[in-house]
Formats: sequence, structure tokens, C-alpha cells
Amino acid sequence: MKAVINPRGNKYLQNEYNASGRVKKQTRRHDHPRIRRGRAARDPRDSHVRLSSPRSNDGLRILRRGYSFSEPVAPGSGEIDAGLFFIAFQRDPERQFVPIQRRLAGSDALSRPLLHTGSAVFACPPGTQPGGFVGEGLFA
Repeated sequence: MKAVINPRGNKYLQNEYNASGRVKKQTRRHDHPRIRRGRAARDPRDSHVRLSSPRSNDGLRILRRGYSFSEPVAPGSGEIDAGLFFIAFQRDPERQFVPIQRRLAGSDALSRPLLHTGSAVFACPPGTQPGGFVGEGLFA
């Protein structure tokens, strides 16, 4: 199955294609058989939400946010350059982010169709006291 945006702009349709590439079945997202009542039906064992939750990671928490982006279609290619910038804030990436990422790398259903293209870690110094300067605590 593949989520698509149809000509009317409805991005909640999923199409199943046959061997010739024609749409065999079209399902609205809320009609999908995996979305039913009950927590287990909403969060399957391999779901990104379940695997990254504090409950599944011994209480580890990070502040995370995704930002969607898309570039115009390149003339003549018909390809769209679109994706998601993922940003996370935590005190200690090795203690917080890495264990969560390892759990996701093992069995996250969301990562199967994705192409990871890069990553980085940046340090953000804490705020300042009156009369102080940015990064002052690093020199104490």
C-alpha cells in the first residue's frame, strides 16, 4: 500500500496496486483494518509511536519535533523532493537519543519506506544570568 495525494488533494487515501500498476483497491485511512478500537489495535508492536514512547524506553524522554519540507518539482523530472526534518532536544544524546534510536532501528514499521540522508548533533548552551554571557557555565 502507498499513501498518495489524489487530484482532489485528499491525502488520506491509500492505494493498493496490481502488477500492471493500476489501482486495485482504494481505502480511506480511517477505514484501514489496522485502525480499530483498543490500544493494541492503535499502536501495533512495531509502531513508531509505541517504540519511541517513554513507557517502552524505561522512562527516557526527549523533546522532538518534525518539520515537513518540499521543493518544487524539477522541470522534466516529475520527481518531488520532499521529506521531514526531525529535530530532538535532550540533555545527553548518548543516554537518551541513542537508546531510543536503537530500539527504532530494530523493528520500527515507519522506517521501512524511509531513506535516511544525514544527521548531526549540536550543542545549545544554557541561558545566561544577568551580567553573564552565553556559554559561561562551560568555563566554570
